[in-house]
Amino acid sequence: MRARSLSLAFAYGLGLLATVAAALAPLPRSGWILLASAVAAGALWDLRNLTRVPNLLLTVVGLAGFFASLLPLHRETLAEQSLTALTFLLAIKIFGLKARRDHLQILAVALLVIAGAASLAPEFVFGALLACALVLGVLLLLWLPFSEMTATVDPGLLRRLSAIGLGLVAACAPITVLLFVLLPRSASPYWAGLGGRPRQAVSGVSDHLQLGEFSRVALSGDVAFRAEIEGGGPLPRTPYWRGAVLEVTDGRRWEISGISRPSTASTTGAVQRITYFVEPHGTRQLFLLETPVGAAIGARTQTINASRVLQLPLPLARRIRYLGSSRPADSFAERLLPEDRALNLKLPATFPDSIRVLASRLAGSERDPAKVAARLAEHFSHDYTYSLQVPTTSGDPLESFVFVHRTGYCEYFAAALAVMLRSQGIPARLVSGYLGGDYVPGGGYYLVTQASAHAWVEAYLGGSWVRFDPTPAAGELGSTYASRQGGRPRLWLDTLRMRWNSWVVQYDAESQLALARSGAAKVREVKLDPRAAVRAAAVALGVTALIIAAATVARRRAAGPLAKRLARFERLAARGGAPREPHEGPIDHAERFASVAPAAGPAVRSFGATAAACRFGGRQVDTRTLGELDCLLARIRHDLRSTS
Repeated sequence: MRARSLSLAFAYGLGLLATVAAALAPLPRSGWILLASAVAAGALWDLRNLTRVPNLLLTVVGLAGFFASLLPLHRETLAEQSLTALTFLLAIKIFGLKARRDHLQILAVALLVIAGAASLAPEFVFGALLACALVLGVLLLLWLPFSEMTATVDPGLLRRLSAIGLGLVAACAPITVLLFVLLPRSASPYWAGLGGRPRQAVSGVSDHLQLGEFSRVALSGDVAFRAEIEGGGPLPRTPYWRGAVLEVTDGRRWEISGISRPSTASTTGAVQRITYFVEPHGTRQLFLLETPVGAAIGARTQTINASRVLQLPLPLARRIRYLGSSRPADSFAERLLPEDRALNLKLPATFPDSIRVLASRLAGSERDPAKVAARLAEHFSHDYTYSLQVPTTSGDPLESFVFVHRTGYCEYFAAALAVMLRSQGIPARLVSGYLGGDYVPGGGYYLVTQASAHAWVEAYLGGSWVRFDPTPAAGELGSTYASRQGGRPRLWLDTLRMRWNSWVVQYDAESQLALARSGAAKVREVKLDPRAAVRAAAVALGVTALIIAAATVARRRAAGPLAKRLARFERLAARGGAPREPHEGPIDHAERFASVAPAAGPAVRSFGATAAACRFGGRQVDTRTLGELDCLLARIRHDLRSTS
């Protein structure tokens, strides 16, 4: 393999990694397609040694495309436009001629593209791409001084440089991790003002609910959120995750009332603490387990209102992490004000009398509201089926569902029960959220996808809001569509994604403070014997000193004879007017020395090539090689004296 071919392989490897990153990021398709085409065409041109496009033309086209990508003619954000411009610039650069300077530019722009793509879509796959790009970049930087050699690459030299490059990366990794953990963190993302348009899944929860709406997300594998259980272990029963409380309806559409009052009811019983990792969904709703009693986003405590829901002031446009405390229960006590009672008893203007008659018949002579509510909910467990396919009708959708089709998705069951309860004087409302999810044992969290979107009913009975879920076999709907399609491999993969999000992407100032507090608490718990600590420190220092001494002796023994001869060569070069510069290797130094002392040029170049092969190419430094180097040094000394 030629030296230039190897440097080209590193450059095209960087271009390929940047192409994958651009394709996975939320960028216009034209950007990564152009980059992929440039990588393929450039590799073909180099393999066949075809005539290149003039550099001046490529420069003009590159600059024109770069600035055109930055013009505010598209709907992309500034970060996306900048990244698209960089992909265009990289495509032009990787297609042109490649001198040493071009390789450095390709490395810099490729790293910018991968890092920028990771900032727009911070998935763990971008961490792997960036790690591979850094390894290739280090190898490229080590190889560049040899990239213009005309001779065939010595496999020993390649192995030695590869070992050095991987060793540098491995040595820097612990320092990188330490700096990442210790450097002060910002309270908000650095790119928060530039990203602006993340990938948003279709959300099953919003501030309104249209009959038939949940069927759009019922087969979606998009992640809604992850809920990490404090203490680990699955919850004792299928969890209901609250999202929005809907109280206003016209018979087809349910909406939130817009009235928000803080909760004043006291809470008793065990409290479950859960950390939520919510994907951007474009609505204001956040999710909490069953009966929420408190929440905090970072260091800011959030107010749980009387409906026991948590809302943001603006739609969620990026990943967010927050802590919630809940008391798992089917009911919670809350004072119902007269205006709230009237709101939760109000029926649509077009409410069918047939549904009122059915509700009255089912209630019979029973006067206990709790028993009436149980009878109405029980009605939907017979002769009704759960289905994503609801026949269309021109009449009232609830009347058709209750009396004709008797099949539907969860919002049909919940809406029908709610209006039937209201018709019997029982305040009722809809709650939309998520049911169940997949518990990931390896991660200690629930993975909840959009397929788990669900709606149920809360009825106000005896001073408490009581949950009723009239959907048949609701407990069997708790597993997500994602787990049914992907199974265990998907859950294992999601565990990696979860760890990446919690440990890297969402490692903020609050996480840093919590880590410091945890470390300090563990240090205080350890009862340390001073004498044992001194002995352990002495043993550790002794072992470290022995390792360093052994490594130093081994290095000197391995490179001692060669280092002595290189020192003699450098002294001769200094006498001849060509002292070695700190950045020069044996070959570069020998070439400059030969240009200053042409009479000794052949011997000088031979010495430089042999010394480089011994130091970097894996050539054995035996007696024969040392004798050859000594002869060359003697010849150089003689040639220098003869010309002086």
